[in-house]
Amino acid sequence: MNDLDKYVRENSAHETGHMTVLFKADRFAGLYFLPHEKAANGIPGVIETRLKTQSNRGDCPAFAAGMVAEVILLGQCDPERCLDDREQVQRLTGQILEDFAPDARAIIDQDMPFFELLHRKAQQQMSVFFYELCGRNYAALPQEMQVLTLADVEFIHELAKSKK
Repeated sequence: MNDLDKYVRENSAHETGHMTVLFKADRFAGLYFLPHEKAANGIPGVIETRLKTQSNRGDCPAFAAGMVAEVILLGQCDPERCLDDREQVQRLTGQILEDFAPDARAIIDQDMPFFELLHRKAQQQMSVFFYELCGRNYAALPQEMQVLTLADVEFIHELAKSKK
């Protein structure tokens, strides 16, 4: 359970960064768990924030936002968790992930209440989701499972606006 708690804490921080920046750019489609895929670091099972359309150069701050959110929420970034983001940015721009960190940080800072509420919701939702998967046969799981919807994030955004 401690490993699961750590997994949820770290991945919810990372994905909250992606979700925040993508939502603000009207590009967020949902947060999914892909049990049959392997992460860039070889770990089975992937948490993925999906975009509404194929990624492009303009999404690079969103890729960097995972790294930025880890620093904000955890105090440090795990380079292995950012491997896929690094590869995406390199493929799209030929630049490094860190080049887009200032833009990501500025977007997050513009709406910190939303970022904080979204992180709490993501952490809670991922905890429930993964605890329910404990002991289940991963081979029998579907290809993808939705963890958070666009409607969930829109609700959180409205709630954050009402608290300002």
